[in-house]
This record gives sequence, C-alpha cells and structure tokens, in this order.
Amino acid sequence: MQQPSRKILLLILPFLLIGISLSPAFAAGADQSKIGDFQMWYVHNGQKQPLKDGGGARIEMQQLLNKVDHLAGLSSFQLPNKYILIQFHHPVVLSVFSPIKHPFQTVIVTIPKDRSALAHLLIRNSQGSWVEYHTKRSLSIFLQKITPPSKKDGRVI
Repeated sequence: MQQPSRKILLLILPFLLIGISLSPAFAAGADQSKIGDFQMWYVHNGQKQPLKDGGGARIEMQQLLNKVDHLAGLSSFQLPNKYILIQFHHPVVLSVFSPIKHPFQTVIVTIPKDRSALAHLLIRNSQGSWVEYHTKRSLSIFLQKITPPSKKDGRVI
C-alpha cells in the first residue's frame, strides 16, 4: 500500500513546486494597476497651460500610482501656485493592495520651490478634497519627463 501513495506523491510534487515558485510572480502582477489616457496642464498662479506627453509620462504615472504606499495626510485648502494637474479620461481604480481605495480622476504633482524641497502627490477624493499620498518612486522623475522645454532653465520647473 505504501508504493501507490508514493507514486501519487511523486506525480503531484512537481506541480506543487511549480505552483509555489510561480505564486510570487502572479502576486506581483496582481499588484500592478493599469491607467488610461489622461491630459496634463502646467498650472502657475491659476493659469493652465496644456502639456503634451513626450511618451514617458503615462508609463511613469502608472509606476508612481502603483508605488503609492501610504496616506500622507490631507492637503491644505489652498493649492500651491505651481503644479502639474492630471485629469484621467476615466476613473482610475488601483489594486486592492493600494492604500487608495476609491476611484479617482484628478491628480496633482506639486512642483518644489527649490532643489531641496520635495514634490508632493495629491489625489482628489470622492468628496472633492485633496489627499496627499506618499509613493516609493520619486516624483522628480515624472516632473523631468513632462517639463516643457520653455520651462527648463537648469532648475525645477
């Protein structure tokens, strides 16, 4: 009786090992959310200037949103005088593992006042408030990809 159970075990074991080795790859894929098309504007003192995607902004924004790791707090009622406004064509719903549990369509990436300051990621919630989130990926990479040539002068926008 021991021989048939051993054969069954030997037949099943490779499939179990393959399943165990592939599970981290599937979990990593499930954590990645796709975003749709969006429009961007450079906003300075309330004046909006449209920005065109040079090709890398969409990919970078997707990576930024997939790397959001925690809520950083509510933003003040007044927005900064310089920022990038991103409006998605359709509501974005991130992975179940994301701290952003609600669909959203509007994102702001603030522009630092100088090199020592940090950019911030603000997402408009369903109540219309701006909520700041922290991301493991640097926001400066996104800003570098979308900075219009007329705004580059050796400094941050």
